Order: sequence, then structure tokens, then C-alpha cells
Amino acid sequence: MILKIFNLNAWLVPFPYATERKSRFKKLILTIKSLQPDIVTLQEFSRKKEMETLNSEFPDYYVYAPNSKVLNRSGLVTLSKKKVVKTKFVSYKKHKNSDFKIKLSQRGVLITEFKDYSVYNTILYPEGWNLKITVSDLNHLKKTIDPRKICFVSADLNMRLNDFNKANKNFFSFVEDINNTFAYVNHYVRKWWDRNVTTDKKLDYILVRNPTNKKILFRSMAIKKPLMSDHYGVYSEIEIK
Repeated sequence: MILKIFNLNAWLVPFPYATERKSRFKKLILTIKSLQPDIVTLQEFSRKKEMETLNSEFPDYYVYAPNSKVLNRSGLVTLSKKKVVKTKFVSYKKHKNSDFKIKLSQRGVLITEFKDYSVYNTILYPEGWNLKITVSDLNHLKKTIDPRKICFVSADLNMRLNDFNKANKNFFSFVEDINNTFAYVNHYVRKWWDRNVTTDKKLDYILVRNPTNKKILFRSMAIKKPLMSDHYGVYSEIEIK
């Protein structure tokens, strides 16, 4: 079985914390149509109106997100060509010392369950603000993983690779090999409130927890063009034998 997954922190958050929303959203739609992935996982995708656009632009996909009246406070959206068996949203623990903007959001993981595997879409607390909270989110994510079947995590983990490897403790394996997803050469990275980014880093991942005896192979690439966000997209073609 071949499973194609595309992940992107879409940076489609309300003004003034994002720029060029309309043009970037159009590029995102064109990219999905070009790649034709089986699964699309998006983070920082906040407006329900844009979710309605996804439904109209992609009639061959099922579009899933946590229920919300006006804004998608979780920022999580998953698209799937295949109808899922079950979806659910699990909230992460709230922390008193977390950032105000994060307190207004609904942090957690959007789980889409299929017969033979599940996909976990999430964004963790930014490690640059408080690494302890980020690791707490990661540990909470681990507890949601179904121990009986293959589970893919397609996400913005907001953790540099070294920090992730320390906190991961070999729980997840990689099904992509992208080095950097948040790069200084990406002009969207140098935001008006954060112009001090001087190093490239990996923040976005596609991972797997495989309790079966099935072999998993992959080939992956970073989606840098067209530039759709302050993050690069991560695309992986995964073979389950």
C-alpha cells in the first residue's frame, strides 16, 4: 500500500499575525491539486470560511476539523481521499504560564482513524517560548497513540531536531528526511514581531509508530515552491509492505 501525505503549517491565522493570506491560500490549493496526496494535514488554519473553500475546491476529499462556531481555534484541518472510520479531537493540558495567544487557542491533536492505520495532526507549544510545555504536549500526544496499529503523526511539532530526538526517546520513527522546514531565506519567516531569526531549523515532521511486523519505506521532499507559508511543506510517499 502506498500512502501519500502532505503536511504544512499554513500560517493562515487572523490579521495582523499573517500576511498575504489570499495569495498564499490560492497557492496552497494549487499545490494540493498538483501533488494529489491521499492525506493533507494543515496547522494554523483558523477561518471556517476558508474551510468551506476547501470543501468546494476538493470534492474528492473529506475535510475534517474540530467543531467551532466562527474560528477553528485548534487551527487543525485534515483532508483525506478515503473516508475515515472515526475522527476525534483530544485537547492537551492547559498551562497557567503559557502565552496569552496560546490560551485563546485550543491546543490538541486531531485524530483520523482508518481500518489499518490512523493519522494524527497536531501543533505543539513553541519550544522557544517554553520547552517544558512543548515536551509535555509531546508526551500527551504519545499517550493518545493507538498501540494496536500503525499510527502516523503529521505535524508542526515546534521542536528543533535535537530537542525532539531527546524527548522522543525512540518512540516514533521518521517517514521523511527533511533537514529544514523553517528557513531564513524564506522572507515570511522575518515577521514584524520577530525579526531575529538567523538560523534554519526543522520544526515540521511526518512520523510513524509501527507496532506491526510490516515494513515501512518512504521517499520525501520539502515543498519550497510555491512559497505558501513561513514554513515549507513536507511531502512523503510511504510504502507499507
